[in-house]
Amino acid sequence: MSLEYTPKQLKSLNKIFNEFKPKPRSNPLIFAKKYGILSAENSSITGRFVPIKYQEDILIDGSNSRIEKLVIQKSTRVGYTLILKFIMGYYIAEDPCPQLNFHPNDTKATDFSKKEFAPMIRDMKIVGDRISKQRSENIMSHKSYHGGFITFLGGQTPNSYSSATAKIIHADEYDRFPDDVAKEGDPCSLMEKRMESYHDGMVIL
Repeated sequence: MSLEYTPKQLKSLNKIFNEFKPKPRSNPLIFAKKYGILSAENSSITGRFVPIKYQEDILIDGSNSRIEKLVIQKSTRVGYTLILKFIMGYYIAEDPCPQLNFHPNDTKATDFSKKEFAPMIRDMKIVGDRISKQRSENIMSHKSYHGGFITFLGGQTPNSYSSATAKIIHADEYDRFPDDVAKEGDPCSLMEKRMESYHDGMVIL
């Protein structure tokens, strides 16, 4: 006995089967090359992102599950913040998971969310479409998406480091963080504690 399907049924079955196909292996570099946009608010050159060699290496390592701590020694104005944004976007759109983003203080965290992250999710539709549209889940300091969230935090007080658990934790301007946070430890150690429940978590500094 053979089964015969109408064209409409075959189209529906193909759509279902395609959902179960393994997705091509990706990483933040592939993601950034395909979807990365330079926003007018943050770059004198706008449009499609074209990475420089040293940026490629950092982006690739941004999803290397064998790396627990990714420390980037750099000078100023080398595109580190841009790299961080594309890594954030990757973990929102391609490999969703909880993220914490730390800054030297609360004002810096708010400024980043408003001036860096907001233009990115506006210009990169693949990221912006993943962000929840519910007002309670889409505020300046916290954005939810299917499979995770990203929270923007200042790094001056212990409360910031006990706010949540996350798989991916990144810090901008780490050299401006205090050496010790209210006698509870250095910022990096406190960040690492927030990802202890993840075997493949990463801290990016």
